[in-house]
Amino acid sequence: MKPLLLNLFFCRDSFLKKAMSCKMVLRFVMLSCLCLLLSCQQHRYRIGVSQCSNDGWRQKANSEIKIGQYQYSNVDVVFASAENDGRRQVAQIDSMVADGVDLLVVSPSDTKTVSPAIERAYDKGVPVILYDRMTQSEKYTAFIGADNVAIGRYMAQFVISQVNNGDDVVEITGLEGSTPVEERHRGFMETIAKSNKHIKVTTLQGDWTIKTPRKLMYQFLKEGHRPICVFCHNDGEALGAYLGAKDMGLEKNMKFVGIDGLPGPNQGVEWVREGKLTASYIYPTKGEKIIPLAMNILQHKPFRRINILTSALVTKDNATIVDMQNREMLNQTAKISELYNNIDRYINLYQSQKIILVMAVIVVLLLIVIAGYQVYLRKTHEQINKKIQQLDKEKIDFFTNASHQLRTPLTLVSGPVEQLLASNTLKGKDLETVKMVSRNVRQLSLLIDGVLSFDSNNTTVDDNTVPSCQSQHEYANVTESENVKTVQPSLADDIINEDDSRQQILIIDDNADIRNYLRSILEKKYNVFEAANGKEGVSMTQKYLPDLVISDIMMPEMNGLECCQIIKQTKITCHIPVILLTARAQEAQRIEGFGHGADEYMTKPFSAEVLLARVNNLLSNHKRLKEIFDSNSEWVQATKNIEGSDKQFVELLRKTVLDHLSDQKLKMTQVADIMNISYIQLYRKTKAIIGITPVELLRKARIKRALLLLQTTNLTIAEIAYQTGFGSPSYLSVCFKEEFGKSPSEIRTSNDFEDLTNPL
Repeated sequence: MKPLLLNLFFCRDSFLKKAMSCKMVLRFVMLSCLCLLLSCQQHRYRIGVSQCSNDGWRQKANSEIKIGQYQYSNVDVVFASAENDGRRQVAQIDSMVADGVDLLVVSPSDTKTVSPAIERAYDKGVPVILYDRMTQSEKYTAFIGADNVAIGRYMAQFVISQVNNGDDVVEITGLEGSTPVEERHRGFMETIAKSNKHIKVTTLQGDWTIKTPRKLMYQFLKEGHRPICVFCHNDGEALGAYLGAKDMGLEKNMKFVGIDGLPGPNQGVEWVREGKLTASYIYPTKGEKIIPLAMNILQHKPFRRINILTSALVTKDNATIVDMQNREMLNQTAKISELYNNIDRYINLYQSQKIILVMAVIVVLLLIVIAGYQVYLRKTHEQINKKIQQLDKEKIDFFTNASHQLRTPLTLVSGPVEQLLASNTLKGKDLETVKMVSRNVRQLSLLIDGVLSFDSNNTTVDDNTVPSCQSQHEYANVTESENVKTVQPSLADDIINEDDSRQQILIIDDNADIRNYLRSILEKKYNVFEAANGKEGVSMTQKYLPDLVISDIMMPEMNGLECCQIIKQTKITCHIPVILLTARAQEAQRIEGFGHGADEYMTKPFSAEVLLARVNNLLSNHKRLKEIFDSNSEWVQATKNIEGSDKQFVELLRKTVLDHLSDQKLKMTQVADIMNISYIQLYRKTKAIIGITPVELLRKARIKRALLLLQTTNLTIAEIAYQTGFGSPSYLSVCFKEEFGKSPSEIRTSNDFEDLTNPL
């Protein structure tokens, strides 16, 4: 039902957009007709536009200015680009004033250089609209553009959200001298300074191009700096910084954000969609608003002097939608431009009343067609609304009926629980267990109340409604903060040291009540410690090597399937049995669990007795290796019962011990270093696979080598002691008496040897 609702919503939205498009065409046709009728009588205005450059953003703005021009039949627009050259722009402005333009639109390249030329034009009575950039003077008629200080603050807030405490950030500015550079830098640094993350910002001077930031970033990284995020004053600079990082092979470790958010090939939105940029702020052009503002000024109509444009941020989440919207807008703009050009060319060819009459007839026919199409759209829109309302009603009825059906068994649960709590007869763990039930009953009540309240909150979807994923979890996120406890590393160490004879079990579950319940089941027989999510569980498993892991599946940070797979694919933890304990009961979900390496898969609710039996079975199976070793079997025989990475571990341990057997100073920390693992990992894995500690293993290996030398050589007891690492004959004798009840001399004299062919 949900996919159908979404499809209907987007279908409805599509029809509304078509209707709006028809209205735009209608207005355009009406304006064009009016312009045709009055073209001979109206005064023509000449507007000069002086842009600081001709980059993608300026080209888009110029196209929009032309769209705004189409609303007026008596306006001519002249464009010029200074190519970021302040002196060139001054010459262009002076030339336009000399040619008699009625109004100037200026985007200053260099504020200091260009401001005097703007003041001269203003003093001569030429109205001046500053577009996108301000000057050092108050001599201008109006301003239209974005608030660059606010944009700098917004981008700083986004950068702060992307980095951690103490991370380094690089800012690459635009060409020095323009007001956007100074304002964006000021807003960005003010916000960074207020952050509590202690972010270090390095500012580099760019020039709005791709090439220069690429060189700057490459050199910066080559010097050893490692910033986490790079904020650039336009998307071209951000791409250049990305390419510079890519030249060093570090682009995947960094985030790049820019400003402009232009659509089309090789522009910001596409770079965000491709993952080259993390985000881009859409720096609004709104060129279509300039000509209406200019005409209000020229015709002495009321106008607003300061016109601030707002916009939004493009990320990978919305880049595709933004790109589609922009493409549609560009297509509509191209069609309108083509239509306008065709009309203009047609009128220029046939300046006669006959042509005007024909055009009028065409316009009337077009209006009739558009009116008919609007009626069709309106009816279709009404039909879709009826379907949406019907589906809304069915959905509400379903949730309401289901919620009411849940209330009966919920009452039968909550009543007895509250009676038990009110009786004051429960104590200790019994009381805690009933409280846990009571908390979850309250949570279920909140969920049902939320479903029931859906009916009263039902509203019709309008044009501005955006579906929210957060609402789906509004009630599911109700949790209890009391009694939430996980075992920290220091406490886990205490558990391991507390009773080393008891086997260790790690519980991984994000629900504190489940963890507490499992602990109450297991702690009488095992040492139990906990982790609140899969990521924490993997870390604790690799550090402490428990004898068994019990894990939920649906958890934050990392789910249980990923956790289980990592445990089973990691060399030092692959031997640890994993039980997945989850509410996912479908057969396909069970197969998925076993496919990720689970040894057992149990569903909730579960039997405590069954869980204990399965835990015991898994742990008992691992004891077989200890029995094999204790029966004085050889290493080769022992490894017949091991496969995969466990066997590789045993073989490496065997080789390391035998290679260093004669070294009387050998310590197991050295063995761990040779095997490239920590001592605690060596200790836990050796104990889990073979059943004894590494120190006991080394002692047994030396005793068996000494016994073999007694049997097969004429070496003295002292020579045997030194060759096997005991260090002295007396210590060798002590170890032999503990192991066999006889000294080496007594064993050699009596010829009483064990049946060995190879030590370990």
